[in-house]
Amino acid sequence: MTDGRDHFQQIFNGLLEQALAADGLTEDQAQALPAQILQSFVPEVAEFMLKALKKKAPRMLREHKESDAGFERRNYR
Repeated sequence: MTDGRDHFQQIFNGLLEQALAADGLTEDQAQALPAQILQSFVPEVAEFMLKALKKKAPRMLREHKESDAGFERRNYR
């Protein structure tokens, strides 16, 4: 799995294109676009990150257990 930057960029670009495709945006609507895009963008990014963390969790846990065991062995000595 990639680090997600390309995926995030695609999501953001798609949301921006959708927002800009609306005809006749008023100045107020144009100024509100960043907040509207973030409201859609953040949940999608959070879901992507959660899936990535769940996928990596077993390996990360194994690495932490190995690190902790090494720490304990060194302390015991």
